[in-house]
Amino acid sequence: MDSLYQIAGGLLASVLAWVGVKLTTYINQKIKHEGLRNVLTWATDAAICAVKETAQVYAGALKDAAADGKLTPEESKEAMSQAMTALKRNLGVNGLAELERVLGHDSKGLESFLVGQLEAAVRDLKISNQSNASPKPTPAAAPPAASGGNDTQAVAADLKVGGESDGSQNTK
Repeated sequence: MDSLYQIAGGLLASVLAWVGVKLTTYINQKIKHEGLRNVLTWATDAAICAVKETAQVYAGALKDAAADGKLTPEESKEAMSQAMTALKRNLGVNGLAELERVLGHDSKGLESFLVGQLEAAVRDLKISNQSNASPKPTPAAAPPAASGGNDTQAVAADLKVGGESDGSQNTK
């Protein structure tokens, strides 16, 4: 009878050890996934803020000054460069290091990730602009300054990666 208790005790200890290992693995995975989700949400929010800032501060003034109300390809490239600078400034040195660590990227991979975040933010802002757009008067009926001038969402339509300014999507 004592040997039966020893066998049952040994078996129970093994099962409890196995459950402990599985529970620890599950908890670590859950923490890792939640941490990754939090970092990705944080990076997305920072990219949206950088795009809005650039559209408002840089691209808005250029668009208002342009005869056709659009940015040139060079201005679009410069706007994206300024958005990247704003994004990196917003994330900070520690934030960039945390993104590299969590995502497992080197600096080149992180740069590619950040470009993708900016492209997505520009696209989201354009979609938001299109869904919120109300019919606007034609340029003959009202000059560009009378139609809202420095509207952040309207300016985002001209903020493109690679200097595109013709409304086509970037297929990088």
